[in-house]
Amino acid sequence: GDPSVKPPRGESNADFTRRICKMFESIVEGLIKIGTTESVIVTHGGVIMTLLAVYGMPQAKPFEWVMDNGFGYSVRITPQLWQRDKIMEVFSVIPEKKDIED
Repeated sequence: GDPSVKPPRGESNADFTRRICKMFESIVEGLIKIGTTESVIVTHGGVIMTLLAVYGMPQAKPFEWVMDNGFGYSVRITPQLWQRDKIMEVFSVIPEKKDIED
């Protein structure tokens, strides 16, 4: 539907996206600034799907980034690419399903 519509006492999809993107950009830029090369962000699926839809390569709609509970995605953020285009490479689902089945 319309991303500007919001439920009573809630936030619209557009407001949600702006809020989480602002925080994500702050986190990424802080990690780049201090030279951190590995990090983990643990959050719920709606945030993951939205962030990957906004910044992820390959590009996909949020619903295309759906994952099972307890899973997420591994991404690579190159400082030069981030600073130029604010994009990240999405390269695998974590944990790998085979790791869970063993």
